Amino acid sequence: IAGSNNSIGGSASAAGNTIANNLAGGILVQSGSGDKLSHNLIYTNGSSQQGPGIVVDSGANNNLAAPVLSTATYNSTTQMLTVTGKFTAPTGSVPYVLEFFANPTGDPEGQVFLGRIVVTPKAAGTRSFTFKVTTSVVVSDPLITATLTDATGDTSAFSVGVLS
Repeated sequence: IAGSNNSIGGSASAAGNTIANNLAGGILVQSGSGDKLSHNLIYTNGSSQQGPGIVVDSGANNNLAAPVLSTATYNSTTQMLTVTGKFTAPTGSVPYVLEFFANPTGDPEGQVFLGRIVVTPKAAGTRSFTFKVTTSVVVSDPLITATLTDATGDTSAFSVGVLS
């Protein structure tokens, strides 16, 4: 992507694309802003076939930083996955969408879409979040990643993954 206000995927569950098995990577956002990447299944991309799934060049998408995941805890009895972390909100009083994915160990991309949450912080700054979902997929795909999308459609790269 080398422009503004583009979309790959969408917010409906069937709107996403599968972007996989590319030698050079998945999606490259070279320039522009408002480039929204949502609900896509992105995996086994990059020279080692283990990422990067999304690369956002410096200055593109307003330099929106990826969220930072702290923990991913899976309770096998209840099949409940709980993910905690933080993100930097450049602006307050607007919604931010966090999308969560499960992946095989070693592939920090977005192979299985787990769900999303919307967080609207009162002020700009660092904000904590907790995401909970009932799933059994993390047994085979234990590496959890996330992306962040702001109110103007800027989407970040994938977060660093954490093991569930």
